[in-house]
Amino acid sequence: MESSKSNNIERKALSRIQEHERQNWTSIAFIWIGTMICIPMLMVGGIFSSSMTLANTTLAAFLGFAICSFIMVLTGIQGTDLGLPCTMCATKAFGDKGSSFLMSVVILIAQLGWFGVQTATCATAFNTLLMYWNISFPFWLSCIIWGGVMLFTAVYGFKFMKVLNYIAVPALFILCSYGAIYAISTKGFANLLAYAPETAMPLSSAVSIVIGLFAVGTVINADYSRYAKIAGIPYWLQSWVYYLLQYL
Repeated sequence: MESSKSNNIERKALSRIQEHERQNWTSIAFIWIGTMICIPMLMVGGIFSSSMTLANTTLAAFLGFAICSFIMVLTGIQGTDLGLPCTMCATKAFGDKGSSFLMSVVILIAQLGWFGVQTATCATAFNTLLMYWNISFPFWLSCIIWGGVMLFTAVYGFKFMKVLNYIAVPALFILCSYGAIYAISTKGFANLLAYAPETAMPLSSAVSIVIGLFAVGTVINADYSRYAKIAGIPYWLQSWVYYLLQYL
């Protein structure tokens, strides 16, 4: 008999999520919120704030994420209905071997860079924090430690990420809110609205950056939406969605 500890490890990478294993929508929402509030997102926001007006920055973010969200709705519906991850959902379009190869390549290329940047940034922040106490810590060891922490969440899967984000998301929200309030109180909201960069980034380029920043998220959405409960959805809404998908 498996121990209770081993049962917490993710064992349904490719298999169907059964009805009794489905989660409330809040669990999935917290995971996606935690994914969105991350270093690459903040870095892109910093680039936009120095090369675009506040109005154009807001518009670029809205348009880019609206496009991503539309695609995520379609992949999310498929994942919720089938209870399968994105790789298995794509088999109908690309076949078993084609789906396995294409999804692996997409995730490999995107996540190597994503994981590397996240790990290095987290390690740098950790070492900078230790410097306040005059503690010298090897950067390479810090990368291994924090990279291992990130890998740990992948091994233990959805259940661990759900618990982690219940803690991390409120903390990240407070941190971002503090930064926004501090910027407005020190610089003034009127000055933020009036800021105009010397060389402005085109809106089309900004929108494409936003889409590229979260393109993989639209592809792998089924990995999370397969845990969503489908009970309680009005029949008329299900019928409308299915009717719409037939003609897309």
